[in-house]
Amino acid sequence: MSEKKNSHGKVVPAKPKAMYCQKNDMYMRVDKARCPTPKDYCKFRTACIINMMEKSGDMQ
Repeated sequence: MSEKKNSHGKVVPAKPKAMYCQKNDMYMRVDKARCPTPKDYCKFRTACIINMMEKSGDMQ
C-alpha cells in the first residue's frame, strides 16, 4: 500500500480527522490542533481553519 503525499512531499495521515498548518508545514490531529506559534506572523491566518475554530470556541 503506497503512502499518500501532499504537494510538499509530506505523508498525509491516513485518518481523515487531521488538520494541516501551512505556516509550520505540519499535520496535527483535530483534537490536538492548536497554533504552535500564535504570536508569530502568519500570512495564512485569515484562511486558517485552526485559527477560526480557536476563535469561535469549537476547540476546547
